[in-house]
Amino acid sequence: MNNSWKGMAVGAFCGAAIGIVMDLAAKGTRRATELGASVKHAVQEKAPEARDWVETQGHRATEWVREQDLPDKAKHLADRVNPD
Repeated sequence: MNNSWKGMAVGAFCGAAIGIVMDLAAKGTRRATELGASVKHAVQEKAPEARDWVETQGHRATEWVREQDLPDKAKHLADRVNPD
């Protein structure tokens, strides 16, 4: 009978430990879900602004390349390298 009491004590301790871990995991999952929802909301809110910024930077880069007159520069460089 003495071992039965020891077994019950160990079982109760293990059961309590498992229960605590399960509670912490559930709380962590809930927090992660709430964080995910707030991140989703922030992304949806900022997406149009980010799209506009990327579009503006693309236009600026396109204009910069056009202003560089690359075909003439490439021809000049080719002439310097191979002056036939």
